[in-house]
Amino acid sequence: MKKIKYLFITIILLTCFQLQLFGQNIYWIESVFDSPRLVKTSNSGEELLSKSLSSGSLPQSIAINAAGDTIYWTGLAYFNAQINVISSDFDNDIVVMDSQSALRGIAIDPVDQKIYWISTNLTSGPKIWRANMDGTSPVVLIDFGTGSSSTPRAISLDVRERKMYWTNFGEGNIQCADMSESAVPEDILVGLKGPSGLAVDADSGKIFWTEMNGHQIKCADLNGANEILLISNLSYPNSIAVDRSKNRMAWTEMGSGKVKSAELDGSDIFDYEVNASAPTGIIIEPSSVSVVRDSEITQLPAKFDLGQNYPNPFNPNTQIKFALPQNAWVTIEVFDILGRKLKVLVDENMQAGYHKITFIAENLTSGVYLYRMQAGDFILTKKMQLLK
Repeated sequence: MKKIKYLFITIILLTCFQLQLFGQNIYWIESVFDSPRLVKTSNSGEELLSKSLSSGSLPQSIAINAAGDTIYWTGLAYFNAQINVISSDFDNDIVVMDSQSALRGIAIDPVDQKIYWISTNLTSGPKIWRANMDGTSPVVLIDFGTGSSSTPRAISLDVRERKMYWTNFGEGNIQCADMSESAVPEDILVGLKGPSGLAVDADSGKIFWTEMNGHQIKCADLNGANEILLISNLSYPNSIAVDRSKNRMAWTEMGSGKVKSAELDGSDIFDYEVNASAPTGIIIEPSSVSVVRDSEITQLPAKFDLGQNYPNPFNPNTQIKFALPQNAWVTIEVFDILGRKLKVLVDENMQAGYHKITFIAENLTSGVYLYRMQAGDFILTKKMQLLK
């Protein structure tokens, strides 16, 4: 009887471990014409959040701004297409961009806080754009021209090298260019079978992409060398996202309506058991934020940074964001105004990326307090005010 009991416990532990290892929380888009949705699904396949989107908007691509806990998506509607943004708890969505062109891929530069996106227009041709996070000051970076045979779809960024990459579905190419105006496209890979989704993993120096007509997922070096077939026999794979910190990728399949993930080498495929109509964009929930970048949040901060707590003044909870350009042992401590240590919020080795913690000051009195972050040689102290 004891053996059966221990075996039962072992099975439960292994099952929980498998869910934690193979699946991650994801955000994805269901692009059915009449009732499109933005969905959050747990690592066990449970639907956690769902947001109905505008009928006929044909949402396509999705990206996350980890620094602001907001999700952006594009619409393929050929009239009055939009870029929308919503908080990661699916509240307070707004329109940041109206367009008379169909909108496809979108990506976020978390360092300069810019959005990049692709538009397609039968009259003026496809373009790649950049704007502020609120949609102001849009500029055209690449104009493919009227009558162009290019059909750019997904876009992903390498902010370290200031490069943008995109798939060219019709011509079977993956191209790149500088993240600047009047950028000149360069072919990285050619002869692909309907390249659709794309994700840059700057840490490993790799790009991952789906080939919809080839029913496969591949990766290569950022310069296109060392192309590797990772997964085959898929049902029209569409968008793809990668998360190096979890060693996972996730993708949508238009043919089967499935949403899946796998190790970055293509092993350990995990099915979220989703049966969707036309799933398109997808992102993996970054571990560095509490609620949520198909995005494509693979880019890293350019420097160490400690943000101002928000809200400030606060009572009794406040959030503190910080950025790590590389893995580091991080210590964040709270002091009173006399420099006496009151609480240790973080004291551990952490992975590079954007992070957020919550400080709860339920046992403290009103007043000014200090919080200090140390990571290697980086040390920064800021003030915050508790107002009860």
